[in-house]
Amino acid sequence: MNRQRHDVINEEMEGDENNNSIGDMIDEGAKDVGTLVERFEVLQKMDNVEKAAYLDNHFILGNNYEFEHQLIYKPSKQRYITLRFQRSWLSDYPWLVYSPALQGGLCKYCVMFPPKDRRVKTGQLVSCAFKNYGGAKGSDGILDKHEKTDFHKNAMSDAILLNDSVKRPESTVDYCMSEKSKEIFEKNIHILRNVVEAVIFCGKQNIPLRGHRDDHTSITSNRGNFLAILDLLGKHDKVFSEHLETGKRNAKYTSKTVQNDILNIIGLKIREKLTKCLQHLDALFAIIADEVTDTYANQEVLSVCLRFLDNDVIKEVFFYFVNLERTTGDSIANGILSSLRKYGVDVNKSRGQAYDGTSCMSSAAVGVQGRIRNVAPKALFTHCRSHVLNLAIAAACRLSDIRNMIGTINESFLFLHNSPKRQRFFERYLAREHFAKSKLPGLCKTCWVERHNCFSVFCEMFKVLCECLEGILHPDEYRDIYADSGNWNWDNDTRVKAQGLLSTLRSFPFIVAFVVVKIVLSNLQSVTSKIQESDLDIYAAYSLIDSKISVIEKMRVEIDSSFDLVYQEAVRLAEEVGTEVTVRRTVRKLIVIGCTLPVGSASAERSFSCLRRTKTYLRSTMTDNRLANLALLNIHHEMEID
Repeated sequence: MNRQRHDVINEEMEGDENNNSIGDMIDEGAKDVGTLVERFEVLQKMDNVEKAAYLDNHFILGNNYEFEHQLIYKPSKQRYITLRFQRSWLSDYPWLVYSPALQGGLCKYCVMFPPKDRRVKTGQLVSCAFKNYGGAKGSDGILDKHEKTDFHKNAMSDAILLNDSVKRPESTVDYCMSEKSKEIFEKNIHILRNVVEAVIFCGKQNIPLRGHRDDHTSITSNRGNFLAILDLLGKHDKVFSEHLETGKRNAKYTSKTVQNDILNIIGLKIREKLTKCLQHLDALFAIIADEVTDTYANQEVLSVCLRFLDNDVIKEVFFYFVNLERTTGDSIANGILSSLRKYGVDVNKSRGQAYDGTSCMSSAAVGVQGRIRNVAPKALFTHCRSHVLNLAIAAACRLSDIRNMIGTINESFLFLHNSPKRQRFFERYLAREHFAKSKLPGLCKTCWVERHNCFSVFCEMFKVLCECLEGILHPDEYRDIYADSGNWNWDNDTRVKAQGLLSTLRSFPFIVAFVVVKIVLSNLQSVTSKIQESDLDIYAAYSLIDSKISVIEKMRVEIDSSFDLVYQEAVRLAEEVGTEVTVRRTVRKLIVIGCTLPVGSASAERSFSCLRRTKTYLRSTMTDNRLANLALLNIHHEMEID
């Protein structure tokens, strides 16, 4: 019967060698290591819980179990004797089990943990069942000899470790090492999180990270905002404070190299988020670029921006800063192309490019637009529409009366701005009239359309300015201004300049020219602001330009009625300052605006403000990557960084 059961078990094992649940092969949940003899692949697939089940829940012999007997002839007794497997051996040798499948004894530990070296000769109890019952015990007995072998002792040790890992996992060396490693890992993550958050905070707030001395060699000098923020965090974080005080110098994560590594990772993540939509096969974009001089480093810096459609929303985003060795078309084009390729943006998807009108940018032969089109032939060039509008207004304002008027306004600003004494004196007049503003604004040197605000404020302060100049020339007529401060003692140079400015400001031709420019610029202000918006599409921009062209054309056709408004405003200002109104003159030369494609480089120019805040007097040099990554953090400060 036992032999038949052995045959059945062998057939099941041979027919299901790939089954992972070895325990199902023995009835009533009992295990038999005999089914695993020499089956190394099966043992490797078993986990610790399954192995422990074989060791703890092995087949237990019943009281009525009949062992297979052997008849052995004893010459000394001249008769046959019967030998069987003895139950007492199981208690004498705890590692010994009886395998019904193999009808013999096995070492359960050596079967479950066989020697890794296959050259070790194991023999009975391991690779085959023990059935030589005549030589079982004694000094030369198989059982005693097996118990003394090295591979048996190693198997016993492995069994103890396995039992501990299943029943008491917290006591195992692996578990303790794992918990310690986990503790160290979580501590390092906590420390690194504080460092990264400090870098992100400085970047988003546009705060310089480094100070005059941040290399830990000087305690008294200013080590910079980054280290100061870390010290502040350490005051409220015991773990982080201990790290800053006792951590190894090469593992504090506070060096400029670590800062650059963090900024590179953050910059890469921001660019990935911004340009994720450009990875689609049908994605298109336009290149926007402009250069500016970094006054601190005396270095030309190129700002590269991208314009694209993301989920039907027009976006213009800052992308990269490039330090230029030269401002030639070849150098600028290489800077643009290298920055795009560096971050995986396919330049062949470009369908537009917008720059200013300088020859190095706009030339189709040697300029940037020509060199970009050599690589991306479908990238059409557009001269920045804001620059075009600015140039058109500047060209229309070459009349001598207009130039003289603008020069006088600028001289008035400088007259007050260059002397704190004169500025304080002017503020006394403004306070008397309850003005909210306390300073006369200056004219923008480059952008004409931005001068409209200056013209509006100048118009409001025009009467007060004339009274201030009059007060400098004739103190006796303005005793209320001098009452609390005595004599201001104006020098001759101040009196001469005040006399010249007052004479010009009160002239009627100046007032007429001023009113003409103010009214025309007021008509252009709205379209100029719209053109610079990043989400403006071509159709809407064309419509805006067309509407303003219609307004200018109407003014030209109805010049007499249009000039009536100019003349009435000029007369009002003249009467406020006591100017004699001369014979009415008809002004027919008004501003003409030419407009084409309304796409400009305003986004690139906006990034220049960030450049000036990032580059400071103390930190005037930094690598392209660090500068660009800090600019990304500040410009895209609303972006969440994980």
